Amino acid sequence: MNDYSAFRVKAGLLAMLVISGSAAAATQVNALFMTQAAYSENDIRAMTADFEKQNPDIKINLEFVPYEALHDKIVAARGAGGNGYDVVLFDAIWPAEFSHFDLLQDVSARIPVAEREKVFPGAMNTVVYKGKTLGMPWILDTKYLYYNKAMLDKAGIKQMPTTWQQVLDDAKIIKDKGIVKYPLVWSWSQAEALVCDYTTLVSGFGGQFYQNGKLDFSTPASLKAVTLMKQSLDDGLSNPASREYLEEDVRKAFSNGDAAFALNWTYMYNMANDPKQSKVAGDVGIMAGPRRYAGQTRRGERLNGVRHCQSQPASGTGVAVYSLI
Repeated sequence: MNDYSAFRVKAGLLAMLVISGSAAAATQVNALFMTQAAYSENDIRAMTADFEKQNPDIKINLEFVPYEALHDKIVAARGAGGNGYDVVLFDAIWPAEFSHFDLLQDVSARIPVAEREKVFPGAMNTVVYKGKTLGMPWILDTKYLYYNKAMLDKAGIKQMPTTWQQVLDDAKIIKDKGIVKYPLVWSWSQAEALVCDYTTLVSGFGGQFYQNGKLDFSTPASLKAVTLMKQSLDDGLSNPASREYLEEDVRKAFSNGDAAFALNWTYMYNMANDPKQSKVAGDVGIMAGPRRYAGQTRRGERLNGVRHCQSQPASGTGVAVYSLI
């Protein structure tokens, strides 16, 4: 974590998987995406439809899974041959493992210098492992603090919180006025979701996990983050179901009007504002997570994640796959 943001490199690489296929499947590309990415499923389907319109000889078969299932789906596809995936979205923490098993294709020679220069170096570097370019950066996702504008207005809250303690204070006002039973909802299931929320809070208190090159979870900021989490549960401000929730559960609870505040990735914004799937459409506010500590005000805290797309080699769909990426 630097002074302004805590980075989670979640590779949304478009990658080519190393599988064996036949020429008969040359015009069909099997692509695996995750559901809670910055782009919604509808966004990706629209992009795909546009791609197919421009390339009528290529058919894209899309599959969407939660992030928690993405890794195992990719690994399982290794032995699927022509029935496996040609293009996958993957997390930037997986290249070492995937490279060990030769799951991803080196696309270094297929990316023109001019195209590389269009991508921020920091993002491009996340797809490079031991000199091999394993895909293309797909999205830079960010966790924001969402709030229900109608609830805050009803509670008489006019100023947005600038510290996490102020978030709790505002939540208590909302709860005491009977506006909603649990003003806060989080994704604290025993999964990556919990780590992301916790990291956001630690950084919001000005902390970092590494001290003198070693991991340290006992810093003042780390302890403040855990204390805030427990306090919010003890005081009935955070929905107790947060301990079992993943990001989609948070989206559904917030969209149903069951929370005034929620921490989630950017994909939630459009969905929570869609009247077809949200009861709070039009009342969705969004802001960077608050960050003020030790008498100093800093930029809002956000947890960022880069995702990449990559292809699995020898799929028999090479030209079509590279066109899609």
